[in-house]
Amino acid sequence: CAVIRSHDLLLESVMGLGRSSPLHRLGELSWGIPSLARALSPSMDSFGEIPLVPSSYYEQLGNLVETSLRLSLPDEELRLRLTLYLLGSGSKEDLIAALGCDPGELLDMVRDNVPLVSFSTDFSRFRCLTDVCSDALDACLASLSASCAMLDSVCPACIGVLLDRGAMARAASLFALPHSDLAHGFALLHATELIDIGNTEVLGAALENIPFADALAPDYR
Repeated sequence: CAVIRSHDLLLESVMGLGRSSPLHRLGELSWGIPSLARALSPSMDSFGEIPLVPSSYYEQLGNLVETSLRLSLPDEELRLRLTLYLLGSGSKEDLIAALGCDPGELLDMVRDNVPLVSFSTDFSRFRCLTDVCSDALDACLASLSASCAMLDSVCPACIGVLLDRGAMARAASLFALPHSDLAHGFALLHATELIDIGNTEVLGAALENIPFADALAPDYR
């Protein structure tokens, strides 16, 4: 029998369009996923631009993320999908650092069945729709919450990777998720950078919850 992959259901007419195409922005935000393209289409102007991404797009994106994180998945695959969404983009080394192991052939499975994730040909780089625009992650936090609550080590590990590579704003957003308090120690190690982006709430919570916070140098308090 024929096997239909999720990628076979994408709208090829808006996938991989160059910037000269009037549908470039639609393809950039939807990656050819029909429900996302439908949500965006009413907001397109006569030049194909989308001046304001509609709330219906973010609702659909959140629904897709939540559906793809179904709890019936094998633990290893669920953990990988969640890690990809939380990191948003990065290298295979980032994935290995967050997961604590090489995901191996699971990357092939995700590439074939999860259109919210894109990989380079050699799997050395990845990007997710949770990183496609500035508000995408925040729109998906509620959809990520249940998986983060179940897999308690994933969110803290992703926060650590993001902080180490300088993605301070994204890391700070993840502190809204379950078990993110386990990463407060990472936040204190990057206190200066978090202060530079104006995020003091995370540091305040970390100083209250980390027993050794009283021993920190004054510059970090």
